[in-house]
Amino acid sequence: MRAAPVFDPEHWPDGPTEADRLRLLGILIATAEVDAVSAAAEGRGSLNEVVVGWREQAGPDPASVLEVVLSRLQITSSQIAVMKQTEVGRVTAWTAVHVAIRVLSALQDVQAGDHAKTMATLEDPRRAS
Repeated sequence: MRAAPVFDPEHWPDGPTEADRLRLLGILIATAEVDAVSAAAEGRGSLNEVVVGWREQAGPDPASVLEVVLSRLQITSSQIAVMKQTEVGRVTAWTAVHVAIRVLSALQDVQAGDHAKTMATLEDPRRAS
């Protein structure tokens, strides 16, 4: 991977903020995903190995994994929204991701026993977790 960024003390005398930390995590996620896809495309491994590593790190707790997957889908949705491709392809991909978010959010609500929230989530996408 790439070297860690160094925060210039002149600009960050108190060190990085929480927003800076989250941005760095985004950089780390992007770096890892680009490296994994490149390695697979170049025949240096497969994405299956990436999935196994992800599962090992994420752990066995289905609720935690679901939270991460929902977050990833939201990131993917925002990435699809700015992609340069045909309007139909972009809208179709964006819609597919949002349907997945709504269904997984509703699943969380069902597992929590909140049937009213489940119905609200399925009926109004703005209410999805």
